[in-house]
Amino acid sequence: MENDIKWCENTPNMGKLMREVVPFLGHNVESAFADLIDNSLDARATKIELCINSTTNGIIESFFLIDNGIGMDVDVLIESNRFCTNTIHTKGDLGKFGVGGTVASFTIANKKTTLTKKKNGELIVATQDMEWFDDPTVDHTKTVAISHPTERQKLFFEKCCGENGTVIILEKLKPAEEYTRAGNLKNKLVKEYSLTFAKMLSSERELVISTSKGSTKIQSFDPFYEGEDSIVEWSTSE
Repeated sequence: MENDIKWCENTPNMGKLMREVVPFLGHNVESAFADLIDNSLDARATKIELCINSTTNGIIESFFLIDNGIGMDVDVLIESNRFCTNTIHTKGDLGKFGVGGTVASFTIANKKTTLTKKKNGELIVATQDMEWFDDPTVDHTKTVAISHPTERQKLFFEKCCGENGTVIILEKLKPAEEYTRAGNLKNKLVKEYSLTFAKMLSSERELVISTSKGSTKIQSFDPFYEGEDSIVEWSTSE
């Protein structure tokens, strides 16, 4: 009977997966960026900045997520853009399943560009663009383009990160019903991430949310005031 078995190609249609499945796997804007920030924390970043870029009237047009983590080499960069990667996580890593960063990025945008560099390594660029799936001449099983940086990208990365780190650029944004203005989104993220990342933030690790009107450093807030005996009152009668 074994000789009668026929193994068949069963790769998903990547265009349909990335366009119609990935963006609807349960993310909203807040949780999407939280997943991307998790990846920066896994990369041992001590400074993470989310830049909300907008038009002159405050309408959001793109995002930059910048960190000074350890950066990636080519192999890790390719895997970071793969849906359900086999990348091995170590104990303590926040990401486990290899889906968060990809789902997060394409929940928000149709184009993702990653600039990354390890210390003493070379700056490398990865691009994914949903418009490629409209081009019949493109091999849709290959959805990531790796390239050398332009001079403009080199200068931009050096300004953002210095010697090492990662910049994720999200463009061609998908329609957002909840947040279209930079200020409103910033206020929401500042409030939410003070709780979400309460135990991750310290004097040695900071998370900043920026718009054209200024930057706000997220202050850790624990609603249970754990360890603050001067605030917490215990009453057995209650």
